[in-house]
Amino acid sequence: MKKFRLWGMMFIGVFLMAACQLGQPQPMQPELDFLVSLQGLQNGETEILLEVLSRQGDVPADEEFDGQFTLYAMDGTVLSKAVINGLPELVKGERLVLIRIQKLLETGEYIAVWGAPSYGAKIMNMEMVEVGSTSIIEPLFLQSISMEELPAGFPDIDSWLVP
Repeated sequence: MKKFRLWGMMFIGVFLMAACQLGQPQPMQPELDFLVSLQGLQNGETEILLEVLSRQGDVPADEEFDGQFTLYAMDGTVLSKAVINGLPELVKGERLVLIRIQKLLETGEYIAVWGAPSYGAKIMNMEMVEVGSTSIIEPLFLQSISMEELPAGFPDIDSWLVP
């Protein structure tokens, strides 16, 4: 009988320890800031830099990182796409350029979505404007929205774009 009670107590103890572990918060992915820098070039193209920044602390390299970028015209036409597989180690506060894209953009409004599942995303509405008589087109950021996840239906702009 004592043996049965001992086994019963051990079973209850193991069960309680397992239940306590279930209630513990699961480690979250580090919060990344997704940045898009644009620079007008003399040849008329625009250089698009896709960057990440950790404001929380150092971030270890992540082979599972699945960065996704899409640049849209306001009518929903996809103008540029990029997929970045893998994230190198990040140091807190240091911006890291993951990719550079050169694209000929005309004056007008555009929407850029840049993010990664489990890390978040940023949606940017921008207007490309001519700077003086230089024929250089520079971005004028109209709105930037940070999100905890990529928008539902990404990269289908019609699923989340409000007219």
